[in-house]
Parts: sequence; structure tokens; C-alpha cells
Amino acid sequence: MVYSQEQEVALEKEDSFCVNATAGSGKTTTICSWANFNGDRKMLALAYNRNARENLKKIKNSLGVDNLDCETPHSLAYKTIFKVGEKPDLDFSITSTKIVEYLKLEDLPGMSNSCYAQGRWISTMFQYYLSSTVPNFSGLRPEMFPDFCNNEGFINNFSFLKDSAEDIFRLMKDREIPILHDFYLREYWEGNYPLLYDAILFDEGQDATPIMLDIFLRQDNILKVIVGDEHQQIYSWRHAVNSLESTGLEKLYLTNCFRFNDKVAETANQILKWKNVIGRASSTPDLVGARFVYPDPFPEKYGTAIIARTNMGLLNAGISLIDENHPHMNSIFFEGNFDSYAFNENGDSISDVYNCFLNKRHEIKSNMIKNMRSFNELKEYSEMTNDNSLQVQIDLVEKYKGKLLGLLKTLSKRNAEHRDKAEMIFTTAHRAKGMEYDEVAIVDDFNTIQDLKQKIEQKQMSISRAAEEINLLYVAVTRSRGTLLMKQNMINSLSY
Repeated sequence: MVYSQEQEVALEKEDSFCVNATAGSGKTTTICSWANFNGDRKMLALAYNRNARENLKKIKNSLGVDNLDCETPHSLAYKTIFKVGEKPDLDFSITSTKIVEYLKLEDLPGMSNSCYAQGRWISTMFQYYLSSTVPNFSGLRPEMFPDFCNNEGFINNFSFLKDSAEDIFRLMKDREIPILHDFYLREYWEGNYPLLYDAILFDEGQDATPIMLDIFLRQDNILKVIVGDEHQQIYSWRHAVNSLESTGLEKLYLTNCFRFNDKVAETANQILKWKNVIGRASSTPDLVGARFVYPDPFPEKYGTAIIARTNMGLLNAGISLIDENHPHMNSIFFEGNFDSYAFNENGDSISDVYNCFLNKRHEIKSNMIKNMRSFNELKEYSEMTNDNSLQVQIDLVEKYKGKLLGLLKTLSKRNAEHRDKAEMIFTTAHRAKGMEYDEVAIVDDFNTIQDLKQKIEQKQMSISRAAEEINLLYVAVTRSRGTLLMKQNMINSLSY
């Protein structure tokens, strides 16, 4: 294995340290190699999610590292909280519709269907609490929820909403309703369990929630290594914090990007310079394209990917290409379960939105959408609650109308069982994180710097949220191993 000079500095470290590593610079390889160089120590590597853990295992095995266990914070918690063979009643999310059902919420006076808005607010508050180190619900404050703190309904009913979020917590605690994965992670954090290792490594540290970071940092008398890329922080909506700035550990940098060439690196650097424009300048060094400078440890083919900002943006791109009879759409692959792309964040299908548009109320399955008196009322609800995924569904329905369901059916038929059999891979920036492809095409649903400036000026978006939007485009662009395709409006925005 040939290492860069920057990597060699990290590999020689004997004390705890932090690595801020740009995309494609071999940060996971670096920490696995560090574990290998310290083979007399028993180590644990924590990855943010399952995909990151599998990538860790792949690199660990390729390097022959045998003193490193790979887990996620959730897998650690699961093994501790539940007995062997126990099958807890789990749910992946708690939607506004479920909360209305669990708490039997009623509309606020004079506000039709406001019970679902309450459900959305309660869900957001509850999930924030699960990820935070706030000791109890009385510690929640309106300013912790910037997306809603300008909404009178949210502010005027904050005390009730907070109590309702605590009611959901009690129901899960008593196992009266399905529990979330972040719920048992919070239980694990509250138990303050020790980790019996000589060293703990945290990969993708910029995505750690406060609870994940605290589990890592509170382990006494253990060497700690945390690596990540501050510009790949894209999970603040899951309440992630940039732990690279929170550890107090000595910081090293990796800037040589083995994945791509100077052209992709320059595009990424131009995007990151947008942060200067919005007042969130960074002191991290520029990326340097180092493809072919060092031997490629993973030279296999990686295919072509279409990368969008959102599920709905990706679905829209797929529908457009099918509608245009694009020649490479005969065999495609949507990362994740294809059927999930037809649903918004609240679990409502695009078919229900379409049937609401047609006023076919008897065919609507979603209780929330069925209770809307008209399509216009559904649109008003999506605006009141800032439900962007529902808004995109509404836009798709209005754009394609009667052609929509047929186009969706065609997409579904052409979706291959495995990505290796597909001509094109469809994915979002969030799902693509940690992945790489020979050719990447960027869908134009990302914000340009002009979009972000306007939203900040009109107080529609905070500077921190705008910085994360920049990170999202940076993540998408840096998935490319060489070829990068962007539409003209995005290219024009780069040199702003």
C-alpha cells in the first residue's frame, strides 16, 4: 500500500487525533491502516450508518486488519438494549399521521386539518429530542426548531406540542407503540455503558448526532481517532453536528483526492467558495486532484450515476428521461427500494396526491390527504408545514397529469434487481455519500448560489442551512471518478 505524505503523518500518531479529510482522500483507508499499524491494540471503529460500516469492513478486509471491530452506534445499542433472540416492534419513522392516531389529536380552532400540522411539529420535536443530549423535554425551546419558529401556530401551542412529544416518548418507553431506532440509541446513551477497547475510531464524524458524539467522547482512558469532512455534513435535518470542531483533538488534514482529477477537484473547490459568499468561510485547504498519482487500490468499474438533491427530484429526472425515450433507460437501478421513491417524508404516496388532484377521494389511502377538502387545501397545507417533499409531489402531478402513473409503471418495470445489471444508477446525494462512479450526471434540483443568496436575504433559509445545501452539491460532484455532467445553469453558477 502506497500512502501520501499527509497519510504518513497520521499513521505515525500515537495519541488521540482528528482528521479533516476531503472527499476521495482515503480517510477510511487511513484509519484502517492506523489500526493495522497498531495491531497490539483492540480497537472499535464506529460508522455513522450501515453503508459506511460496510465500506469500513471492505477496506479493513482488503488491508488484512484483524484487530478492528466495525459497528454503528445503533448496532452497539441494539446488542445491549435487547436480549439475544428478542424481536422488538420497530419503526423507521414516526409520521404526522401516526402521531394524530396515537394521540387522537384534534384540529385547532379555526384551522382545518391542523391536527396534521401539529403531528408534523410534534414528530420533529420528538426526533430532535432523541438525537440531542437535552436531559428532559422541559429543556426544549422554540429556537431549536428554526423551520417552524416563525409559525404562529407552532409558537402559540409550543407548550402543548412539547408535552405531546413527551407523551410519545412515554408510549415508546412502555412499548405501547413501535419504537424508533433512535429511541433505543437514546436508551443506550442514558445507560452510560462503557466500551471495552484500547482505541475507538469514528468514521464520517461530521455526521454524528450529539448523542453519538457523546457516546464516543465520554469513554475514559481510551485512545480516540475521529475522521470526516466538514464539507460533507449533510444530515442536520437528522440533527447531526460537526464533531470535527467539537472534540478538542489535534487536527490533521488530508487534501489529496485519489478518486478524481484536477477538473473535478476544481469544480468542488468552486462550489465550496460559495461559503465565502454567504458568510460561512472555511479555513480548510483546497482539494487537489490526485487520480493516477498513486496506485488505485480499487480499480474496478463503477458505472454511471444520476445524482439528485431529493427523492422527488430523482423521480422527476427518471420520469423525464422515460418520457423523452432516452436510449440508456432500458435497464436502470434506483438505490434503495424503488417503491419508496413514490412516497414523501410523511409516508404519503404520489398516487394519493394524484387522486386528490382528480378528486377521487374513495381511492385515497392516506388519512391525511383524504381529509383535505380539495387539492388546493393540500397545497396550502404543504406550504404551512414547509413539507418540501409533498410540494414536489404536487408539482409532478400538476406537470404530468394523466401520463404520470403510466410513466411510473414503466420506470418500475425497467428497474433492475441489482446495480451491476443497470445501464444507469439513480441515487440522491444522501444515498450516494461514500460511493463513487466513473461518470456522474447532476440533476438540476440543487440550489445555485443565486438561489441561496435570495433565500437568505428573504429569510427563507438560515446561513447554516444554506451551507449544508452547498455541502450537498459538493458531495454529489465528488462522487465522480472522472466524468462530470452538469446543466448550464449550474455551470454558470460555479464561477459566481
